[in-house]
Amino acid sequence: MAQEKNKPTGKFTAFDEAVSYGAMYDKLNIKNIVFWTVLGISVLLIVVMGVISLYKYNKFRFQESASIESEFPNYQRMRVAEDVQLNTYGVVDEESGIYHIPVDSAMTLIINDNE
Repeated sequence: MAQEKNKPTGKFTAFDEAVSYGAMYDKLNIKNIVFWTVLGISVLLIVVMGVISLYKYNKFRFQESASIESEFPNYQRMRVAEDVQLNTYGVVDEESGIYHIPVDSAMTLIINDNE
């Protein structure tokens, strides 16, 4: 009797047989599946592009700040050396008799020589 219960009967024998085994026909809406797939992929690509752009921007900012921090001490040392050279008396080459004097003193001497 159990076998008779599972046997397909009637007009839709193939359908009845599929249902008795637990499978049945699904009417899929292909347009909706394609739409949501394309939309999902588009959103995913936009997010990935945004993450890449954010990464590149942060990488640039980090490199810029590292460059500024590494150059500033060199610039500061160079600036101090130039200030000493421009504002003090000193020897450039003692054998040749070449000396440096402050810029203000040099300008005053030149003005006095030209008068």
